[in-house]
Amino acid sequence: MIFISYSSKDRILADELKRMLENNGMECWMAPMSIPAGSSYAIEIPQAIKSCSAFVLLLSENSQNSKWVPKEVDTALGYERIVIPFHVDESDINEQFNFRLTDVQRVEAFNRRSEAYRELVERLRPIVENPGLYSTPSDSKSSVAEKYNAKTTAIKDTPYGRGNRQNSGADNKQKKNKGSLFAILGLCIAGIAVALLLFFVINGIVKKIGNIKENGEKTAVTDTATLPGNTPNTDPDPNTNTNTDASPAPGSDTGSEPAAGTPSQETVGTAYFYSDKNGTRIVTLSTDKGNGTAGAVWQSFSAGGYSRINLTGIITEKNSDGGIKIVWTGEESEVLPEGTSWTPVGSSTVSGDETTFSRGELEMTAFSDDSYMIRSADDLLKLVNSDGIFVLANDIDLGGTKRSPIAGFSGVLAGNGFTISNLKIESASGNAGLFSDLAGFVADLKIENASVTVTGKSENVGILCGVLSGNATGISVSGVVRAEKSEKVGGVTGWAQRTMPYDDMSLTNFSSDAEVHGEKNVGGIAGYISGEISDFRIADSLNRGAVTASGENAGGIAGSVEVIHFGIVIISNSRNTGDISGKYNVGGIVGSATSKDREASKIDTCACSATVKGEAFAGCIAGCLTRIRVDECSNKGATLEVTGYYVEDNKHYAYAGGFVGLGSSVFNCTNEVEVNYSGNGGYVGGIIGCAYSETDTIEIRNVANNMKVSGEDYVGGIAGYVRGYYADILFEKAENHGDVTARGNYAGGIAGNCNSNDFWGTTFYLYDSFNENAVSGKKYVGGLFGVVNFSFDDEGHVVTGCNSTGEVSGESDTGKLVGYSHGVSFE
Repeated sequence: MIFISYSSKDRILADELKRMLENNGMECWMAPMSIPAGSSYAIEIPQAIKSCSAFVLLLSENSQNSKWVPKEVDTALGYERIVIPFHVDESDINEQFNFRLTDVQRVEAFNRRSEAYRELVERLRPIVENPGLYSTPSDSKSSVAEKYNAKTTAIKDTPYGRGNRQNSGADNKQKKNKGSLFAILGLCIAGIAVALLLFFVINGIVKKIGNIKENGEKTAVTDTATLPGNTPNTDPDPNTNTNTDASPAPGSDTGSEPAAGTPSQETVGTAYFYSDKNGTRIVTLSTDKGNGTAGAVWQSFSAGGYSRINLTGIITEKNSDGGIKIVWTGEESEVLPEGTSWTPVGSSTVSGDETTFSRGELEMTAFSDDSYMIRSADDLLKLVNSDGIFVLANDIDLGGTKRSPIAGFSGVLAGNGFTISNLKIESASGNAGLFSDLAGFVADLKIENASVTVTGKSENVGILCGVLSGNATGISVSGVVRAEKSEKVGGVTGWAQRTMPYDDMSLTNFSSDAEVHGEKNVGGIAGYISGEISDFRIADSLNRGAVTASGENAGGIAGSVEVIHFGIVIISNSRNTGDISGKYNVGGIVGSATSKDREASKIDTCACSATVKGEAFAGCIAGCLTRIRVDECSNKGATLEVTGYYVEDNKHYAYAGGFVGLGSSVFNCTNEVEVNYSGNGGYVGGIIGCAYSETDTIEIRNVANNMKVSGEDYVGGIAGYVRGYYADILFEKAENHGDVTARGNYAGGIAGNCNSNDFWGTTFYLYDSFNENAVSGKKYVGGLFGVVNFSFDDEGHVVTGCNSTGEVSGESDTGKLVGYSHGVSFE
């Protein structure tokens, strides 16, 4: 078995390497697909390395900077496995890897991939076919590498290339003569085969020159016959087009600038593809023969991200070879790679089989013969189990015909803004969507009027895909997703996952108008997002569709986001206008989210203007957050309906907040939603229902409540309940401008109850905060707090610049600032 070690940023290359070895009859082990579900990486990876026959390192700049690859190499060397570095880029080998790979011969693959594959197979084949020759007994003093070198030398010295059996002199002479004869015959046969191959290849190339092959075939643009000046004008007009020949020669009006006039609206799309160590790049060129304008969309795809640049220019010349010259006049950049610039100056000549775009620090030569054009529903089938480069060339109507999800796609699909409409998927189980599982990259694709239905229990359901383990950006979907027994359901994807540690994910520029139904983990964009040691960034996304979960975790952008070990969660600049409903953990942006890095994780500049409805743990931004702060978000125009409660230790909890049901920190937010809870539960606040933390500081900064807040117990204008376990509690510039009413106990203009649960190490800070509206309840009612309870009197606690002018009313334990206080002075 061959172990493949690689950086997650080189996933496409690693998949290609794995397929090549498997096609040559070699069993491969590669994370994450070789790791059983629920198993531990820390257990499975070392065991696989220990059991492998050889260890192939996909050596690159990315793998040298990886946190896991060096550990895998060290493990392989420790187990004395045969290590073969497969060097795929021009990166220098750093000192650490030079030390690790001393005396290890590399296979250089950059710019010679085919030859390198053959070399690698030749080096691995004797190991695979003779595994016993390279195993190391536990009491052996010689290393596997030494045995490998010794055995391969012995094998090469034998007449048949295998074994090292000794023969008599007569036998050797006879076999040498036979070997010479076979060698001569082999050379003759090889020469004939090469001649025939060259004949057919050259003949095929000649036949393809000048044609853009359709129906999914590779394109080979060596003639620009589809560019302006080549399409007959059935209604000639000297002001618009002087070429009236039914079969005009390319470039018949050479050197002339297209005359001004009414454009013919004939737009041509040509896809160019280029791949290098930085990833895959696609250029789509469009021209309009009527007004002499041209545009190009430059897109770059890689495991690390996506960038897009839109260019505009003027066609100034048409050349005799059918090409055109374009002077670029402007550009619009989207997600421009950090540290690069693109200045729209100079010109490009589009002719032959390549086009060079040079702008500032970015330079690209784009070839067309490695991309595939997708023009029909039948072409979409070519994406099954594919890792090629595909470009959508036009809109595709699937006609509402029932289809199966596309499985095993790990390539690149550039939608170019075109639309796939009337997708229909119906199944009883399994991953469901246009793709069942998507390990590649999809960008700028619209899917309209889709219907995805799963009648039984299925883990992952979405319109674009059931499972997204690759990357996607610029995705727009509409239709209906109905999987009411499924646990990961989204408008775009059911489950966006990262199974490799340190493999981050960025979901940007998504929009959904889909109606989404599921059991739990249901989201307008993604149902469930998870990773072991990963960072997740979700940005610039919009949901307009209704999201309904019969169970927990429902959100406008995501139902649930979870970082299992270490990593951050950032959701920014996203908006929801679709109604959201579920049982527990219901939010306008996210139902629940868990991070391991409180300092960096946040939900910021997000907005919800829809109805959010749940039984408990509900907020217009989030239902339940762990180590994630909310910053500069808006709930203007939203409605919050909390109708039930959560039962724990025979107590009822609502956890209802204008922004967050249960969390720890909120900054720079103003509540514009009435929080009126009529159920028999507690923890109701204008900003946050319950602010809770076990170790991190609870921070409520620069917030204001402008609306009425009412509930049973623990009701506050800012927070219903605040509890810190070994965690400091900080309020700064917290203002209440709405009436606060508790039908039971604990009501305050800032918070109903604030305490440290009688644990050591908690300090209370209150700066520049006030209440100006009425506060009422039965017992423990205060203008700022109903109760403040800390273990030690004035042990570092600070209260300054705070006041309340609102009327306070209750049956007992009431006060202008605080109903009852222990350990903190409000004088």
